[in-house]
Amino acid sequence: MANDYLIHKWRLWFGIFDVDKTGQFSRATEANHEEGFANLNNLSVERKKEVIAASKQMMEEHYFRGETGALTEQTFVDMNNSEYKEDKNKFIERMRKLWNTDCDIMDLYQEG
Repeated sequence: MANDYLIHKWRLWFGIFDVDKTGQFSRATEANHEEGFANLNNLSVERKKEVIAASKQMMEEHYFRGETGALTEQTFVDMNNSEYKEDKNKFIERMRKLWNTDCDIMDLYQEG
């Protein structure tokens, strides 16, 4: 089981995605944020498609993880806690992959 620090960290992390403060995070919410992010950064049409596709894939793989509906904070915490308990090293590796994927997405113009 994860310690209080990790659980708190996961709750904060969920709060980043719950921008509208509804207590839920859904694919529809994420689609709006992806579109807004791409538009605010004046990406070319092609780069915008790449960023949105990469973001969608990242969200499915690292956040929704097979859940079909909206995520609540507690569901998100429970998912992370369950994976952490099951195999801590695998969980850490997944977090590293997530970090690298997210950094690639945020590197909008692929400048490193």
